[in-house]
Amino acid sequence: MNATLTGWPEVTCFDITQASGATPGRIVVDTLSAGSTNLSFCPFTTTLNVTARSVPMAWDGIRIVRGPRQNGPFIRAVFEDSRWKLAEITLGASYNQRDCQGALFPSTEKTVTELVAILAALSGLTITVASSPSYKPLADWRGLSGTEAMAQLLDRAGCRLVYNPANQTYTFGLRGTGSLPTLTERTYRQPPGTLAKDFVLVTAPITYEKKFQCTAKVWNEANTLETVADPSDVFTNWAGVANARTKSRYQHAALRLWQPADANVMLLGRRALSVAPGDDDVTYAAAVFTEPTLADLPKATALIQPTQFGNDALSVTAGGTLFQCQQPRVAVDSSGSVLTTAEITAAYYALSGGRPVRSSKTIEISPDGVGDILSYADWIRPVSSTEADVTNVEWDTLRDTVAASLHSGYSAQGQHVEVSYIAPTAGSLAIGGVRWVGKVYPQTEARTAFAIHFEPSDFRNF
Repeated sequence: MNATLTGWPEVTCFDITQASGATPGRIVVDTLSAGSTNLSFCPFTTTLNVTARSVPMAWDGIRIVRGPRQNGPFIRAVFEDSRWKLAEITLGASYNQRDCQGALFPSTEKTVTELVAILAALSGLTITVASSPSYKPLADWRGLSGTEAMAQLLDRAGCRLVYNPANQTYTFGLRGTGSLPTLTERTYRQPPGTLAKDFVLVTAPITYEKKFQCTAKVWNEANTLETVADPSDVFTNWAGVANARTKSRYQHAALRLWQPADANVMLLGRRALSVAPGDDDVTYAAAVFTEPTLADLPKATALIQPTQFGNDALSVTAGGTLFQCQQPRVAVDSSGSVLTTAEITAAYYALSGGRPVRSSKTIEISPDGVGDILSYADWIRPVSSTEADVTNVEWDTLRDTVAASLHSGYSAQGQHVEVSYIAPTAGSLAIGGVRWVGKVYPQTEARTAFAIHFEPSDFRNF
């Protein structure tokens, strides 16, 4: 075995740990303190070349992150692999945005392969897409670094990013796919473990929508809510109320504050209907007061949202239990009396045990398995509305498709395998992580450890 670090003195040993994700791997290299190259002129970005059993391998574009420092008779430096280039870019757009019913906005639609190509082009990394899911995951990348964007894509697509030193290429693809490299002379193989019983995909909280029956309220002296009395006094701004504190409360809140009759709901102050992509990725239509059907009624006052919340929504208060609008909402019945009841169409979260209800899809991994694997996909935002113009078909289909795709990445037994030589990965997407350890001086030693069908949580002990 032979190892060289371009522009550095002779290599004595190296220790490389790489996970199959977006974060750069760690490369520790020991060199001679004095050799054929003057250490004071060593480059901070370089290439580590290793030849083992006549197979040339290289980790190119690696960048120093610590050192060089004296370590006994040798000099030690710590590098990170070329995925550091992802951290140097910032994304300016988001892709695969969906309306409230799950339909993609065509102008933002991208396949996973196209998303990978965007990151590869901006970072300069060589990435080959071996496989990808059929669905198009949300890529809300605007303002994210390339590392954050790639990590998000890998998580939502159920993929890995595996470096193959034999051709200096990253392979992107579905977890568990592709043939394993030929691993002979195994020195250690972890006994098979126990698979999980079920894979459970959990979505974002379900956005419900319906017509709420509400009553006009004000806060009283006991700091509790009471129904508005003498609502017709709104036309005189409650000038006839004798108590100054009560008058002030009515002037500020009466016919502006509305309380639904429902319990265990968290109001969202908007309709579930998403009308167009906006600066915050999703712009929602306002919550709607139902107009009385009597033809002789005047139009009610417009709902004006406080400036900091935008102009297209009805705000909520008191922990999402009350609606509020900036101007009094005045409507009268057939006898001319001002109404203290209203019907408001709005979105909400249903609460169970104090937490919003979510949708989930369960797929069995092994009937004899132990425990469940929970995967949270907050980019899947199902809706459930009583209104005819909002359906949930697209979200349900997307949830089931994503669950089926992600589930397959957990259906194989995890293995920790070690061999007594430096072995390439062959770009196998079954590899969750790999560690290469090599010693060139004073005598040659080598070891490669593979995490197969799992992602090791602590690479220091890998």
